[in-house]
Amino acid sequence: MDHVYLDLETNGYSGLDILSKYNRIIQIGATGTGFEFETLVNPGVPITRQSTNIHKITDEDVLSAPTFDIAWNMFMHALQGRKCYLIAHGGKFFDRIMILKELRRFGIRFNAEQFTIVDTDPIFRHYLPNAHSHNLGNMVRVFNPEYSFMNEHTALADCKALRALIQHLNINIETFDSSVIIHGFKKIYELNHYKWLLKEFTCVETTDELANKVPSFVLYRWIKDNVVGISEERIHMALIRIYDFDIDIISNYIF
Repeated sequence: MDHVYLDLETNGYSGLDILSKYNRIIQIGATGTGFEFETLVNPGVPITRQSTNIHKITDEDVLSAPTFDIAWNMFMHALQGRKCYLIAHGGKFFDRIMILKELRRFGIRFNAEQFTIVDTDPIFRHYLPNAHSHNLGNMVRVFNPEYSFMNEHTALADCKALRALIQHLNINIETFDSSVIIHGFKKIYELNHYKWLLKEFTCVETTDELANKVPSFVLYRWIKDNVVGISEERIHMALIRIYDFDIDIISNYIF
């Protein structure tokens, strides 16, 4: 299958507001072999100032841009029906959710037979475990310093930088699943990010085991009752990551 690197810019500015119905895509960028695509998207709602400070896209910039349904059809047309790995940094828990959420808003079906979404975040955490930061910009500057990363935080620039870094490090993304599992990435990653949770549920070592043994509503109640100051959005994001919910279940958490 073809490798197509994807990046999105949104009108939100925090990973926690991804489940807000007002957090929408405002730019789509993609690149692959002999293939390049980028378009602004009119979200139909205001772009936050914090978001504009990151990617410099304003309400005026997207005023005459296509809405997401039209932009997605443009992207599909550009792909010409090719089956591909859709590769994005943070793709599983950001780009995938944003795309599915927007497709659902317009009543468009996601073609799972055409796309296999690959998240490069766990790949880099596996291959570069001692990196000070796994932020894309920081990794490019440290591990591919000769690459000129112009227009950082625009969709096309970011996916070009991601592609260049994968190639520079000679990483085969098609084999990363088995490689990550064999080297214990999942356990190490989750102990770092969910140690507060796995420490409480001592019968498990990974969130996969937790998801198999504890119903999501039980875990939701425990987190809400025991984690001081945690927001609903953060609880929902934890549940989505732990239980790997599909879009039909995710829709129940959109606020």
